[in-house]
Formats: sequence, structure tokens, C-alpha cells
Amino acid sequence: FRSRTNIQNIKGDKTVIDFGGIDKALQNEFDKVSFKGQIKNKDAANTLQQAKEIIDEWKKLDPAEYHTPEGIDALKQSVGQILEGVQPRTVSDTVIKGVYNSIKNEINKQAPTYAKTMKAYTDSTEQIREIERALSLGDKASDRKSTRLNSSHSQQSRMPSSAWKK
Repeated sequence: FRSRTNIQNIKGDKTVIDFGGIDKALQNEFDKVSFKGQIKNKDAANTLQQAKEIIDEWKKLDPAEYHTPEGIDALKQSVGQILEGVQPRTVSDTVIKGVYNSIKNEINKQAPTYAKTMKAYTDSTEQIREIERALSLGDKASDRKSTRLNSSHSQQSRMPSSAWKK
């Protein structure tokens, strides 16, 4: 119930998020893959260019609708799609994470309700995972018991029929 209320608060928060921090982070990440304007890592530069194009298009959208905490969260998800498509532990992965995290940080900094809601969501998700882990251990324990039970039954059924007559 509380998280539903918090999500409504995010939807109702019409704060217009400034892109200054996001632009700065994007430039910082580009600087990591280039030297004096020359590209050092083409794959990473291409990944950043994809993010830049998404961000530039987002900037053109109506700020009252798309630059709100909810709108910038959607932008973060779009950049997250790029992140999901890159090879882990590569320069591309590192620099796109930098952009993704800068978007998240800007929303948190400029819209405190968003930060509280996301923390509550993360905490709830972790609690659910802990419960799932506990339940899955319970299932494994009962599976072991049923395996032992089944093996004892199968041994009895292997008794020679002559033993049954006694």
C-alpha cells in the first residue's frame, strides 16, 4: 500500500529535472573513450553515441510531461536497454553505466520523493528475494526427504517375490 502511494507521489511530482548533470556525465564518459577528439575505443564511443541520441531526443520533448521524475525515469529505462545489450565488464559497459547512473542520480538529487520511493522499492525487492531464497531452501530440504523416501520404497519393491511368501 505504501509503495503504491509513493508511486502516485512520483506520478504527481511535476518537478522539471535539469539535464545539466546528465550532460556533464555524458561528456565525462566520452572523454574516457577519446583523446583530443580522437576515438580510442570505437565500441564504447558508439554505445555512448546511442545514449546521447536518446537523451538529445528526450530533451526536445515537452518538459512538463517528459522532464518530470516519472519522465526521466523512463529515459533512464531507455538508456538501460542499451546497458542490457553490451558485454559485461567492458569499456562500453563501464561508460554506459556511468550515463545510466548519472540519470538516476539527477532524479534522486532533484526529486527527493523519487529517491525515497526507489529506496523503498529496492528494500522491498530485497525482502522478497530473501523470502524466495528461504522458501527455495525449504523446497530443497523436502526434495531430499522425498528422494530418500522414494529410494527406500524402491528397495522394498525389488525384494524377490519368494521373500513375500514367508
